[in-house]
Amino acid sequence: MYRDGARIATPSAAPFTDTGLNPGTGHDYSVAARDAAGAEGIRSGPLTATTTGGAAACWTTDNYHQVQAGRATTDGSYAYAKGSQQNMGLYNTFVTHTLKESPAGHYVVADGNCP
Repeated sequence: MYRDGARIATPSAAPFTDTGLNPGTGHDYSVAARDAAGAEGIRSGPLTATTTGGAAACWTTDNYHQVQAGRATTDGSYAYAKGSQQNMGLYNTFVTHTLKESPAGHYVVADGNCP
């Protein structure tokens, strides 16, 4: 069994449960059969699955308060979404953005695109 291209297990029977994943994240899975000698066959095409839980959280406020809340960083002049490093514009109280967190600790600018 492969997750995101890396072998994660060699189960001897179904079902297989993948554990320890962050909520609300997507992963590509593929499998390959083995013959009696243990030789692996051709890997299947990927199937994408998304973990449950962890509904994305969103915050709308000015860049100064996004930085103060730990959702963004600054170089003194500009604010950047923590994780994605998207430039949010000037680090001040006049520029406002919505940040979406998914997975935990990773923020993206989601102006107009947040549940």
